[in-house]
Amino acid sequence: MGASPQPDRGAVAGDLGEQLDVAATVTHAALGSDAPVQAASKVAVGHAADHLPNATATDWVSYADHVVLVSPVTEQVVPPAATELERGEGLIGRTLGMRVDQVLWSAKGAAAAPKQFDWQAFGWQFSDGDVDALVPLAAEDAPRLELGHQYVLAIRWESARCTDGDQVAAQWQGLGADAMVPADGGVIGNGELEGTDQSVAQARSRASATSTGGTLEDELAGRRVGELVSVLAATTPQPTSTLTYAAAPEAC
Repeated sequence: MGASPQPDRGAVAGDLGEQLDVAATVTHAALGSDAPVQAASKVAVGHAADHLPNATATDWVSYADHVVLVSPVTEQVVPPAATELERGEGLIGRTLGMRVDQVLWSAKGAAAAPKQFDWQAFGWQFSDGDVDALVPLAAEDAPRLELGHQYVLAIRWESARCTDGDQVAAQWQGLGADAMVPADGGVIGNGELEGTDQSVAQARSRASATSTGGTLEDELAGRRVGELVSVLAATTPQPTSTLTYAAAPEAC
């Protein structure tokens, strides 16, 4: 994916054949075929560091390039590293193909929103050398991101990073867990969360139990995405001088 202008806001080592065999096996299981892989039914939920501030409407319009309603439509397994296979434990990731169903908001001066994009998502963990016994992974209070569901995502374009020990391809990335919102049928809070289906009533219950003042997701639980559009349109972004991220390094 080529570089995209920022808005004006004032090779894995090891035996590749072995890795591809693992990936093919896991792919069949992940897509629900009759492959012999037995993935655990219970999802392991862990903590994940937020990329940028993402709790409030002000955070979204200050840091995101676009807010989009998306559907994951393809799923590709990211095989574990050879060192993980040798160690007998590690992580298996997923690359999801996201279709943009609706652009809900765009920053002033942002490049056009994508019609589709790739998204790196949690996959599974394995241990005891058994890549057929997989435990699905999800981040706490965030969707795992599953085929057949819809989500609201606040996304921004991140340039490639090529420094030693920090090599990341240019890509669309999210702001953090609170800017990844279940939205089946265009209803905030309705759908998959932490790998489990959540109703609107459950989303509202979670919101009412929040002791930290709530998030934009909590405030709009059960509302349609049209109301989110109105909220974002009425929200003023922070001045660029107050934002908390460092300037991106020069492109690789």
